[in-house]
Amino acid sequence: MPTAIWWVRRDQRLNDNDALRTALETCDAVVPVFILDPALLTASDVSPRRVAFMLGGLAALDADLRTRGSRLVVRRGAPGDELARLVAETGAVAIYAEADPWPYGRRRDAAVAATLPLHLTTGITVWPADTVMKADGTPYTVFTPYSRAWRTLPPPTPAELWSPPDRLPALPDNLLGLSVPVEPAPPGGALFVPGEAEALRRLAAFAGGSDAPIGRYDAERNRMDLDGTSQLSPYLRFGMISARRAAVAARSVIDGPGPGARKGAETWYSELIWREFYIDRKSVV
Repeated sequence: MPTAIWWVRRDQRLNDNDALRTALETCDAVVPVFILDPALLTASDVSPRRVAFMLGGLAALDADLRTRGSRLVVRRGAPGDELARLVAETGAVAIYAEADPWPYGRRRDAAVAATLPLHLTTGITVWPADTVMKADGTPYTVFTPYSRAWRTLPPPTPAELWSPPDRLPALPDNLLGLSVPVEPAPPGGALFVPGEAEALRRLAAFAGGSDAPIGRYDAERNRMDLDGTSQLSPYLRFGMISARRAAVAARSVIDGPGPGARKGAETWYSELIWREFYIDRKSVV
């Protein structure tokens, strides 16, 4: 019975997760793994609030996995070393993870792939980082032409949003891991409840219904006296909701019957494309 490792990084969700989907399609058993990487946890730009939010998301993911008969295996250490140990312990024939376009992530993944069967999928962005390029194959450096090129690609549809099965393969009892660390959120950190369920709720509240706030986004996003933004940024950052799902929600309003909401939805859709542009630029630094 072939086993795969699902290496969780910035994809703390079950729904619309290409790495998990591919692992389930290719192997009978799947081991969800998160590695607490000291190189990231101690980086100078990592705030306690961000760490607390990430760990809360991992706890929520572990709970979601347990309702489906699985669990999250947490290890601490250098990713290459910990993955090698897990491959030896589980007999895994493949490791699946969403491609990380940031410079550290690309260096880390290249090092892991040099010795282990690492397979990368899309997921952090709607399109892989090298999809939207100039005619000569070089990356765009200006947003407006990038946006025009991005919009020529077929928009994502609801049919593309994969749903996980109700039951996932159980893990062996002797496969050990750490408990998800508990890091109290700093004062004011409770504004964002971590986890996929909260991310889905926020997206539905922002972009669902005939009078959804997304329709007023263009007019209200810069008003300090109104709650005019989606409040989804940290959820997108840690992959508690997919960029593809966010784009589908925006397109459903843009292409829907309510013309009054289209301007706001178009503005938010443009912000999602700007996020893609920013991440693409990071990938070529």
